[in-house]
Amino acid sequence: MEREGRDVNDEAQRLREENEMLLEQMLILQKKLSNFQKESRHDGVGKEKAIREKVGNGKKSLVKSEISFAKANSLFESGNYEAAEKVYRDLAKKKPDYEFVVSSFIDRCLLLKAEMESNKLTPSISRKEKVGKVFCNEESGWAAVITMYKRQDYLAEQLFAIKNQSIPPKQIVVIQNENHMEIDKFLLEKYEVKLIRSSINSLYFRWIVGYLLDANYICVFDDDVIPGSRWIESCIYSCEKYNALIGPSGRRAAPFNEDRAWKSIENLSKDTYELCDWVCNSYFFKKDWIKYITQYPRYENTQKTFDDIQLATSLKMCGGVNTIVPPQSDKKSEWNGHIKREYGHDEHALWKRQASDHADERRRMIQKLDSSGYSWV
Repeated sequence: MEREGRDVNDEAQRLREENEMLLEQMLILQKKLSNFQKESRHDGVGKEKAIREKVGNGKKSLVKSEISFAKANSLFESGNYEAAEKVYRDLAKKKPDYEFVVSSFIDRCLLLKAEMESNKLTPSISRKEKVGKVFCNEESGWAAVITMYKRQDYLAEQLFAIKNQSIPPKQIVVIQNENHMEIDKFLLEKYEVKLIRSSINSLYFRWIVGYLLDANYICVFDDDVIPGSRWIESCIYSCEKYNALIGPSGRRAAPFNEDRAWKSIENLSKDTYELCDWVCNSYFFKKDWIKYITQYPRYENTQKTFDDIQLATSLKMCGGVNTIVPPQSDKKSEWNGHIKREYGHDEHALWKRQASDHADERRRMIQKLDSSGYSWV
């Protein structure tokens, strides 16, 4: 009995020691977890602050904590495409939901690696960069381009909404296609607008005007679009994060669908980013991407709106640029890019006046792209 009592006491002592050791380990793990959470929050705040410092003083950030491409992007910018590709692939494995975004970055890495290996471009790229720096201006911010044809009723409201963005524009340019109306000089002076009158009625012209403006980003607006007050703030964040063309309304191609050759994407979520094949209504992109836009001849010299499809497909094929519709909460939200969508249903709407021809001709363009091997979302 005495021996059994000693065995019980020894076992109890062993369990107490083991319990104390486990408690100590738990305390260490809890401390590590607490420190990790603090660091994560600090990093998140730091990134958000960095974005705000880069684009201007915004208000509350649109997006919470999400995947970061900083390391991969840094390797890419330094020309280490092989290492960048590896990091992008690791990101795709860890975050399957973001594979559609990462794949575009991987394609860029593969393209540039192939060019360097097959054409031995390293010396010429170096010279190209040196020459490019001669022309480089230290630019920041964004500039607005508005295309007008026969609408003028919405111009005052549109200029007010653009000028009063949480990140105001550095410049505003209005392109007047043909001479169907007289633009109020008071508005031009009040909002410091530069006016370009063109007798060439081509929607392709508006992408190129951004080359003349002193800003890193360009946002081209249709003449019926009224953006919410924080739309540009959202665009800059989304464009940088996803390397993407941004718009308030998107389309996904369905080349051989009997009803419609595309599906409309109106993203009224609070935190979901929708990948699309092209966007409509307004078009936010980096000025540097204009070099990709001009690599193909325009599809047709016509007033038909093929230009939005060609914009997105050219950016994707030549620059590996995605097309994204960011979260816009609701139809009248400050984050929404088009809070007066009813304006696009007036008598001047091309899609409405020539609905049948408009849809059929766009369908043919989409089917031609499909036959060429273009990869839709």
